[in-house]
Amino acid sequence: MKNIIAFIVLAVSLAGLYFAANPRPLLERQAQASSSDKLKRAVSASIGSMTSVDKPLGDTEEVKRASEKILMVTEFLHREYTLGNGMKFTLYISYWEPGREDVYKASTHTPDRCWVKSGWKNLDEKKRSGDVLSVGGRQLMPAYYREYTINAGLNNYKRNVWFWFIVDGKRYDYKTSDNYNPSIAVYLKNLISSVTAEAPEMFFIRIDSDSSLESLRRDPNFQKLLSELGELILFQKVGEASNG
Repeated sequence: MKNIIAFIVLAVSLAGLYFAANPRPLLERQAQASSSDKLKRAVSASIGSMTSVDKPLGDTEEVKRASEKILMVTEFLHREYTLGNGMKFTLYISYWEPGREDVYKASTHTPDRCWVKSGWKNLDEKKRSGDVLSVGGRQLMPAYYREYTINAGLNNYKRNVWFWFIVDGKRYDYKTSDNYNPSIAVYLKNLISSVTAEAPEMFFIRIDSDSSLESLRRDPNFQKLLSELGELILFQKVGEASNG
């Protein structure tokens, strides 16, 4: 109990230091967001026989605005692709420019938290935290792999997911196989960092489908898309260590 109280006191103190060092109101910071289309320039909407449709964050404008405010992103891309054989998958990318959002806040926006809070079940036996994808002889940073299911009436839906969170050019390591509840050590490290230094550039990238991701991986047009994501941020650098 003493350790819990000490942690709460420390967290409150650090939060006070953070807001003292960052006095700009939330809405002011949001108003200064960039609208650079960085992601749309980097990621093709169509490759060969693979086509796509851009999607909003939510079904309504109200949900869309609320989602953007919560995420505090500089820019996002939400796109559904269809391969030539009819298989579909969704690509979602959040981009935070330097100074835009704190690492410890941005790191919580993963399907392990957001999807589970929305009713999806995270299948424990399917979790992997180090899937390495190779494209043209180059490796992407290891991806987190998940399988989620949800019941809707008489139907049961399943999504297979790869996701990455990249901080200052390095893969963020959640230290556990499930990041629904980040460890206290990781939380404190990010909180202290947010007080002492400007938040770095960050990317969250998610690929999900009701089809097997391995079957998608074999498609040459999907491979080209992975290469574009690699050039954007995901290609593994020699000797690079994970962040977190």
